[in-house]
Amino acid sequence: MEEYIEGWLDGNNPPQIPDSLIPEGITDAHSFKLIHPDSADAGDIWAYRYSKPINLDSIYPSLPDPNVTYLLMGPALAPFGSKVHIEGEFPHCRFFSIQMSPPLSGKEYNYDRAFGPAEVSIADVDIDPLPGHVNPFRIGSNRNAAQRSYNVTFNLKIGDPVALSNGNFAPPYRYPGNERNGALLQYQGPWGVNGGFGGITPGDGEWNIGNLWVRIYAPDSTDPLGGVSSPRVYYELPDGRKYFITANFDPLIEQANTTVPAQESYTSTNENIDIDNGWLKSYGVLMNILCGVAQSNGWMHPDTMAKIREVDLGATGRSQFADPPRDYEAHATVNNYTSYLGRLVRVDTGYVAVLTGKLPTFPDTRAGLNTMQNAQCRYFSICGYDNDPFYAPGSAVNAVMDDQILLDEHRNYMICYSRPEDVPDNATNSNNVTWVNWGPTMDLGLIIRMVTLGSQWNFAYSPTSPNLPWSTGNLASPTFDSTLVYQNWHKGFMNCYLPRVHLMKKEDFEDLGNNFDVDDIPITVHNKSEIGLSDALNLPISSSSVKDNSAQYDPNNANDIDFDSYWSSQTLTTPEQTEWLTLDMGSVQKISAIKISWVFSAHASEYEILISSDSSIWNNCYQNINGNGGNDIIDGLQITGRYIKLKMNRCVLYNYGVHNFEVYSPSSDCLNGAIGGISDKQKEGNHLQIYPNPTTGIVNVSSDEIQWKEIFIYQADGTLVKHMKYKDSFEIPKYQGVFYIVFKNNKKTTLKKVLKL
Repeated sequence: MEEYIEGWLDGNNPPQIPDSLIPEGITDAHSFKLIHPDSADAGDIWAYRYSKPINLDSIYPSLPDPNVTYLLMGPALAPFGSKVHIEGEFPHCRFFSIQMSPPLSGKEYNYDRAFGPAEVSIADVDIDPLPGHVNPFRIGSNRNAAQRSYNVTFNLKIGDPVALSNGNFAPPYRYPGNERNGALLQYQGPWGVNGGFGGITPGDGEWNIGNLWVRIYAPDSTDPLGGVSSPRVYYELPDGRKYFITANFDPLIEQANTTVPAQESYTSTNENIDIDNGWLKSYGVLMNILCGVAQSNGWMHPDTMAKIREVDLGATGRSQFADPPRDYEAHATVNNYTSYLGRLVRVDTGYVAVLTGKLPTFPDTRAGLNTMQNAQCRYFSICGYDNDPFYAPGSAVNAVMDDQILLDEHRNYMICYSRPEDVPDNATNSNNVTWVNWGPTMDLGLIIRMVTLGSQWNFAYSPTSPNLPWSTGNLASPTFDSTLVYQNWHKGFMNCYLPRVHLMKKEDFEDLGNNFDVDDIPITVHNKSEIGLSDALNLPISSSSVKDNSAQYDPNNANDIDFDSYWSSQTLTTPEQTEWLTLDMGSVQKISAIKISWVFSAHASEYEILISSDSSIWNNCYQNINGNGGNDIIDGLQITGRYIKLKMNRCVLYNYGVHNFEVYSPSSDCLNGAIGGISDKQKEGNHLQIYPNPTTGIVNVSSDEIQWKEIFIYQADGTLVKHMKYKDSFEIPKYQGVFYIVFKNNKKTTLKKVLKL
């Protein structure tokens, strides 16, 4: 092709490029031809999907964020050895990036321009402006500067993507300068040659054209391009001569702009989707799809997860066990600087879904910000998608971004989703509630986008791959840690920065009245015979008696992670004999729900719940005189206290038995900043090592310090679970998850993070 281009520039070849020079496998462009760069307009270069508000009569598929404008180069094809120049003006927006397919190697492949390794990216802040011009994305820069032009260059290369990027093609995908290496030819792998899913879908060919993306997040005004023209693109041969290759890419334009009305979907409840399930971090488009299918169908067996890893590796060449860049979090077609978290939610007619959490700080650019500011993230949004694979997969049905979310003084939010006919009367701005139209489809997938950029727009609890690697963050990983983000509570890695989902009837939300806050939104508790996300899990619990004084029936069994264990009282002399269990929450808290899972043959037919702040004065908050031995859920509570007592007044036989005594607090008082009084800067000291990590229980300590004095073991939410004198080998408490181990002596304090499997 390079020889043909040289012949055209010499006037010896026609502009139409022969089909014999076009790689087989291209499905969304044809009729490639050469034109002079100065004659190439935006229509010769870009397929657009503009940012604009959602219209439920005309929604876009393929998982867009409606607050983002996407530019994808339609005729992205040029020979190796050429340079690709992108010239333009920095848009007036929140975030802007340019990405290209990685250099071509013998290891990586990219099927259908969508499934493959991460693309080579350049973030707005790292682009040097032209001399005399301003980069408005740098902290302290004038965002409204008139002179704001840039020129970015990609060298089209063959070779290892990581090596060709000087070792910097890795998270956080940041390095200075305007030059990168990429490719506009991609090997499609087995699915391109043999077809997908074992040949069920036909193969298109061994090769395909590459990707060149421009993303414009949250334009300042209604102009979806951020008040500037589309970037100009042209190619340069090794001898310095310039050219451009355009094509007919109408199929790509049609795909980008075809819309459908939102479907009215009223499917039956999927029992495999549990309210206690939290969020899943994205490690690839196909991986997401396969994990979602497994989750929706209840195929959560380790063998299924192994098959998912196998299929994903075969189709995309990506794996947590592969060499870089195939093990990077980012993958083809996504913004490398965005962390994606998703979960399924169902909102039935007459119900609302409420998301509560804490919003990271961000530069509020659309409010007239004149100079760029540092913050915890650059951008945050939550979008809802119709996941029906037979309708319009990934159609954006609702969306809300950071500057549209109402906050209290602690940056806590309440996002209320419902259909227009189910809007609660008190879901108003005056009550600090952000109402969002859920749309006519009951089951949607919610996706969080959080854009972080290394040291300048980042924070300790951001869900980036250094914080949530494949090994513990991916559902299909053999060492997946469900406590990090896959549980619907604020005690995982992200604390209150991970939204918690509450499902409520419209009238129950209205019963909150006015002037309520995030701590008044009740926790949704499932009615299953299994462990729930109790806020009292493993906290101190005591009882009036223990059967045979045996550890087998200890009260701690009613507050652990083993549903089969249970507490049993002593044998009673009369069914009316009173016994009790008392939980200590550690501090005075709001309580919104209590769940009691009885041993059926030893349940209480009459019992009451009492609460106290000092274990001296008790108030009755619930009474049941007709207990049937099931899973009793006492919800809708609006009580406050530290001690919760289950007082049993009549049994069905001659003892009481409880599998689990669970207490749920809606408190938004999450850990933000320190564990055990240690700041983020003090974390992970290099002078001390813990191994093995992950561990199944026992850990060993290696340290160059002469003597440590104390060890403190904290859960991920900051709860102290053990304090002891220093030992060089010790056991982490019996439950699983992330722990922070604090070591102290008279002069030094340090912290280590440990995962217990």
